Amino acid sequence: MMKRIPKYYPDCDYGVKYIWQLVAESLVIEPWSDEEIAHATGEVKAQWDRLGVEMDEEE
Repeated sequence: MMKRIPKYYPDCDYGVKYIWQLVAESLVIEPWSDEEIAHATGEVKAQWDRLGVEMDEEE
């Protein structure tokens, strides 16, 4: 496929990849910034408060 598709569709701008390449690229996890962590922590606490769940704080 990697050789045939570009041959028959030379004007298209696309990338042809193997399934293992897609899986490998989807496993790459980029670290969150401190701001993103603080924002997510605030959202989690707000959600638990809305649901009436009390969680023990971990230190």
